Amino acid sequence: MQDTTIIADLVVCANLAGGVNPQAGAAGASILTSGTINSQTRLAKVTAGSAVTAVIIGSGILDGQELTILHVGAAASSIAFATAGSAAASSHAATDFVISGQTCSKFVWESTTALWYPVVF
Repeated sequence: MQDTTIIADLVVCANLAGGVNPQAGAAGASILTSGTINSQTRLAKVTAGSAVTAVIIGSGILDGQELTILHVGAAASSIAFATAGSAAASSHAATDFVISGQTCSKFVWESTTALWYPVVF
């Protein structure tokens, strides 16, 4: 049975190893207030036309899964995640976090809490 589990994990990892979110296009997927960022690829390329709030990151698939969110919008067009109180459970973001335009941020999925944790450098 362990061999089957290992093989299944490798298949999932292979599917996550794909490139940029295919819906993003060259300009990045447009994110609006209360919008959702696709977490099914290793890199989600997004843009916002203005500052947006209450954004959700889609659920992860595998404990330790990594997701980089590349925000190609203008520097002033920040993306803030919905995390206060019970909103963390629906947004899947572990802490209050804001991504400014023209930056990127890396997150790691933790399956027990079902939350994305930002990587701090």
